[in-house]
Parts: sequence; structure tokens; C-alpha cells
Amino acid sequence: MRKEILPKWIRLFSWFYLIYVPILLLSDLIIENDYGYRAFGLVSNGSEFNLTVLLILSVLTLAVIVSYGILWGRSWAIKVGIIYSLIALIMSFSSIYLNIVSGVTQYSLEPLLLLPFLIILIKKRKNWEIWKPSDI
Repeated sequence: MRKEILPKWIRLFSWFYLIYVPILLLSDLIIENDYGYRAFGLVSNGSEFNLTVLLILSVLTLAVIVSYGILWGRSWAIKVGIIYSLIALIMSFSSIYLNIVSGVTQYSLEPLLLLPFLIILIKKRKNWEIWKPSDI
């Protein structure tokens, strides 16, 4: 299967995103409290209509789309995964830079997984694109 081209840790995280993020989004819609959102080094407390919260939720939604594509072996999954990785890395490194400038010593750890994820997606892209199901 196409999804087996990628390492198991990527498939494991794909399942996590595919299950966890929709639960987060649905619980936010059902329970009308202001939550604290944190992803890619960005932190925001407040309504889902806050610009930072919208950015975090948009990128997490993109992660769910990538997860679905990877787990179901969609042809577009790697390309969208690369776009997602780049956006998430830009957000992470931007937040790290802003923390350094503002004197905060708390840094996001997401780049430690996003960089290997991006590298693997780039390396495996050709195999993913040329993969054809067998005639069995």
C-alpha cells in the first residue's frame, strides 16, 4: 500500500491528528468557553474568532487533511504535507524568534518533529507519486 512508503511514526502521528483535532474542534463548538490554544509555539486564550486562534485552528485543520491523505494513500497527500510542514515550521520558527526578542525562555519543540517529517516527505515524494496499485 502507498501509505507504507512512509515510516510508522508518521502514520502514528497521522492517526493522532485525525482523531484528536476533530475532537478539539467539536468540543470548542459545543462547549462555549474560551479555551487556551497552543500550537507551533503560538499561544492564545480566547474565542475561536481571535486571529491567532483562527491561524492555529486553520493549520491544525490542514494537518487533519494531510493525515487523512497519508492514511488513505491519496495522491495529493505528500504535496499538501510539504505545504503544511513549511507553514508549521515558519510559524514555529517565528514564535521562537519572537520569544527570543521578547526575552521569553519558552520555545516550541514542534520543529524537532516537523523537520524530519518534511525531509522524509521530500525524499519519499517520487515513490509516492509513481506508486500504482498492483493488479492482484
